[in-house]
Amino acid sequence: MRGLGDIKKSMLLTKQIEKKKEVSKEEYERMFEVLPPNVVAKNGFLVDEPMDHDSDTGQPRFQMFVEEDGKYYDVGFATKADFNMLIIKKI
Repeated sequence: MRGLGDIKKSMLLTKQIEKKKEVSKEEYERMFEVLPPNVVAKNGFLVDEPMDHDSDTGQPRFQMFVEEDGKYYDVGFATKADFNMLIIKKI
């Protein structure tokens, strides 16, 4: 059973995904190459340098980019755990 904290986190991530910003393929590739990615999946990656830290867990958050149906998106900041959860859901 998921706790209230997990549900709150899931709701926040859902709102973040809804606000994802479409970017060009060139921007997506530029961000992929600017630094070695921290985490890579078939349809997305986290830029290596942390942008800030999650206020609840203290975990570093990274800029997240995804590809979905031939379009490219900047999803905003995500921890590695967030990224894994979102990629499993396939955004």
